[in-house]
Amino acid sequence: MKHLLQTRSHIASAEGLSPEPVPFRAHYGTQMRGKLASAVLCLILFGGYAKSQEFRGIALPAAIAALNEKAAKYPFDVEGIRSPPLSQDQRPTACTEAEVIGAIQKWDRAQSPADEKVYRTLQGIAERKRLPLDAGLRFECNWYNDDDREKYEYRVWRIVLDVMISTNTGYTLLIRDQKLDRRVALRPAPGYSWIEGPWPVKPEPWGVLGRIVLSVERDKEEALVASVAWPNNLGTEDLHAVAFDAEGNRHTLLPDRGGGVAAEVSLRRFEHGGRSGSGF
Repeated sequence: MKHLLQTRSHIASAEGLSPEPVPFRAHYGTQMRGKLASAVLCLILFGGYAKSQEFRGIALPAAIAALNEKAAKYPFDVEGIRSPPLSQDQRPTACTEAEVIGAIQKWDRAQSPADEKVYRTLQGIAERKRLPLDAGLRFECNWYNDDDREKYEYRVWRIVLDVMISTNTGYTLLIRDQKLDRRVALRPAPGYSWIEGPWPVKPEPWGVLGRIVLSVERDKEEALVASVAWPNNLGTEDLHAVAFDAEGNRHTLLPDRGGGVAAEVSLRRFEHGGRSGSGF
């Protein structure tokens, strides 16, 4: 049984380098042709220097090797909260140079717009096979699914390339988006958000669940009872206790008359089922 809390929320949630000048002296002749040639030469030298400065970071093969070394140590064999260990067949394969360059070359600027500097930087990485100083590869592994109509959420392995275009501006290119596993999505009711959870809990007298103190038990009528204490500064106006069964169906526990409010803490008792009602 998964027990958790939700509350109505009124707060919206949001669920390059400047090269130094290069000393350059051009001999300007007395004829216009000589002046023009010198000016063009100067522009070429300065342009080439700026271009080379942008790709002084680690070589792309070395960056990929470092990424793969770190990924190989990821604890796929460790069981987490609602995250079972992954078998060898489920685990992601190593990243390759062809994969990174292919993602850059297949990048659709119409679908994912970016300015010209981003485009030049990414194409430069593919051509030179070297990263700028403020660029790097990384991975992330999390559970995702933004579609509330979908029953499942997915454990996704993502590899991304981050590039900085200026001091405060960057761009992230998705290299890989791979689904490794899935589980039933435990979502709050529409209009609510989780205070804590969803977390699996066992019947126990009292336990701490983040900012909540929780007691879960069965009463004499076999009803599921949850006693909840929480600090008043959470800003909750409508707090519910919710339980999910093994199939992921949501069951709201009804508040009874027990409970109270003190200066800093609120206490409320919720229950579900029992011999006189539908239970688990």
